[in-house]
Amino acid sequence: MLDEFWNFKFINNKLMSLFKVESKDLEGKPWEKLLGERLAATMRHRFDERRTGSRATSNYEFDFLTPDG
Repeated sequence: MLDEFWNFKFINNKLMSLFKVESKDLEGKPWEKLLGERLAATMRHRFDERRTGSRATSNYEFDFLTPDG
């Protein structure tokens, strides 16, 4: 869960397992910290998109590699 400022408020076990992180390392931190700068920049672009209707992005999927590959 994210708060109104897009910082982590709650991290469930699935997210911790999938991204190999501890909740104490993310709580209160922005979501970008989880993804790294390059992927976060791409995601920010998708979230801030101004297109609407059929041209708007929907169901966007991305690949994530943990630091250990």
